[in-house]
Amino acid sequence: HDNALISSPQDGDTFLLEAQTDIPLVSARDVVWYANDSRIGEGPRISFSPTRAGDYTIKAIAPDGVVDRVVVHLMSR
Repeated sequence: HDNALISSPQDGDTFLLEAQTDIPLVSARDVVWYANDSRIGEGPRISFSPTRAGDYTIKAIAPDGVVDRVVVHLMSR
C-alpha cells in the first residue's frame, strides 16, 4: 500500500493468542501506534500484547499526519 508506515505486521496476519503473546509493531518512522483506536505507544518499534481473541486494527500515525492501518487476527487455542 502507498503510505506504508507499518513494516510489520502485514495486513491480514494471524497470531495465536497465548498468555504472553507479544506482537512486534515495526515502522520505518517515528509513529504513534493505536490498536482499535486505543493508543498503545509510540516510536519506530513497540510490542503489542493483546488480551483477547478477535480482530485488531493496528494504526500508525506519523507526525506529518500520514496514517497507515493493518488488520491482524488473534485466535485462541
